[in-house]
Amino acid sequence: MKFHRLLAGTAVAALMASNASALSISLAATSPSAPGPGGAALVASDLIEAPIVLAQERPQNVVANAGTFALNVTTNNVIASANNYFIVLEILNGTFATQVDADDLINGTGGTATVFNGTTVQFDGANRTGEVGDSSVRFLSSATTGGDNFSIVFDSTATCAGPLNFRVTLSTESNTAIEQGVVTLATPAATCVDAYQVTVASDETGPFDSLLVATAFQNFNTAVDSRSVGLASSNANNGGINDDADEATIGNISIAFDPTNTGAPRPVFPTLLAAEDVATGFLAGVPAEIGVVSLTVAVDSSTGVQGVGLRAAGGATNALTAGSASFTYDPAAIGPNVAAIEIDVTGSDTLQEIQPTATAGTVSFTGAAAGLATENITRANGGLLDKLQYAGSQCGTFDWVGDGTVTRRNVFRVTNFANSQTDGIFASMTNSSAGLPNATLPINGTVTVSGAEMSFTDVELTSVFGNYGRADFAFNFIGATSSLDCDRLQSSPVSSVVTGFGNGTGNAEYGDGDD
Repeated sequence: MKFHRLLAGTAVAALMASNASALSISLAATSPSAPGPGGAALVASDLIEAPIVLAQERPQNVVANAGTFALNVTTNNVIASANNYFIVLEILNGTFATQVDADDLINGTGGTATVFNGTTVQFDGANRTGEVGDSSVRFLSSATTGGDNFSIVFDSTATCAGPLNFRVTLSTESNTAIEQGVVTLATPAATCVDAYQVTVASDETGPFDSLLVATAFQNFNTAVDSRSVGLASSNANNGGINDDADEATIGNISIAFDPTNTGAPRPVFPTLLAAEDVATGFLAGVPAEIGVVSLTVAVDSSTGVQGVGLRAAGGATNALTAGSASFTYDPAAIGPNVAAIEIDVTGSDTLQEIQPTATAGTVSFTGAAAGLATENITRANGGLLDKLQYAGSQCGTFDWVGDGTVTRRNVFRVTNFANSQTDGIFASMTNSSAGLPNATLPINGTVTVSGAEMSFTDVELTSVFGNYGRADFAFNFIGATSSLDCDRLQSSPVSSVVTGFGNGTGNAEYGDGDD
């Protein structure tokens, strides 16, 4: 517990000219040299002298984090001498950190100073007010000399449930209000904010970022500009980074200090105690205050994927385990503002279209921010990162597609097709009931094309993939330059009846193609 310090009253604050009779309170701006009753005076670094901003990542209701406040109370007119007065101090969104004593009610200063005598701290029922953990205290004191100013000094914690503020009630012993009777600080003594916000988000700047190259679909298009602001790049176009043949940038980790502040930089203090030294007690908002950023990235298809890591000097590739990989980095070593996340592939396997997702992440703190609690990373858009995709138009996913061994045919009809078979037509099979591995294979050799219309059935799919039982299929039409209309129909060879399956366009952008 910190040493409880006393303060002599300070100069009278100026009152609003429009208010003829007004009770007023303010935080002390300076510490006088004259000692107060029972102890020495405070110096400037002993008290919080102005409204401050606190880091909400650190618990502020801990006594060790408490700060000392000096509250000036002034009246527009001199209060009567030889009267007994009740002075009530309330803490809003905070509590007392040390027990309040009678001599914490301090005489005023100047020729119109209020001088108290016989001060006591009152009880609330069976309990003494102003104890550690309480949020209010009531003094009963006699004014031997009537004046228009006095002070209260106290140690306070903050809950960060709302702004830390103070309210004073002044009345006679018979509960007659002095002037308006109750007053609250016009500006809260402390406001809690998010000191650091770490965010992971997709780096995708358009619909065709991180493209897999047809026809093998084993590598990335190195001409595609994959933005990653803040990292060195040989690509002068928009300051971005081109994907390498076997590496694609899929997201950025950004670190913002005091993200809610839209104005000039402002000091954010880790605790009320640190705020007593306004010159050096605040956080610097520098990489050295970030301990470790940890992130987990998952993929929905791991075939041909080596792992996930940071696109930075010395960034290691972290291998997948059960479809996900975790890694950590120190921004002080890699970069203060942004780190790019990359996915690495073998370069020898045909890839499915892959959706990487940031599934979890935390950031810890060190240095001047060491007391801040580890917090979760903000995952924009549910954590979805840049999708690894084919350069074409896609239809699907169509679920529950039977293979060629069943009696009922699945017939796929695609219309409004331009530039037919420029680079190929590919089918991606997943969730085979026969246990076949997920695969992407060309089917253009089995597709029937008539002008801008093409069709194929599950028989052709079976000839390419084998007897898959039932599976889910998506189709990618490389080189298609217009919006496709994809439909799945069902045909009964026995009755020669063709029926719709109930799906609309089947475009993956609109969800499951069978809905």
